[in-house]
Amino acid sequence: MTMQTLNDAELLSLIAAGDEQAFALLYRKYKGPIYRFGLLMCGSVNIAEEVTQEVFLLLVTSGSRFDPSRGPLLPYLYGLARIQVLRFLKRERPYVALVDETGGRAI
Repeated sequence: MTMQTLNDAELLSLIAAGDEQAFALLYRKYKGPIYRFGLLMCGSVNIAEEVTQEVFLLLVTSGSRFDPSRGPLLPYLYGLARIQVLRFLKRERPYVALVDETGGRAI
């Protein structure tokens, strides 16, 4: 059996055991869709690149959380990407001064 014939859950098991080839295969398979999802969600190339990197780092560090009985890997990765985009946007959101009720000065 070759690496390309393994399903995503089997590849994740190999990744958990430290198999770099399995990681490279999943990365090549899903980096494009994850990057495009991040870019469409936030409109920033920099954030989309960072989100893609974070998603695959999470896949390596906590890929065991993926449950193949609940669905395919790609929607799971989209969920991780969504969470990461929202975190990046929250962190980079500009601070806006609050105005008191009289509309005069910032608090």
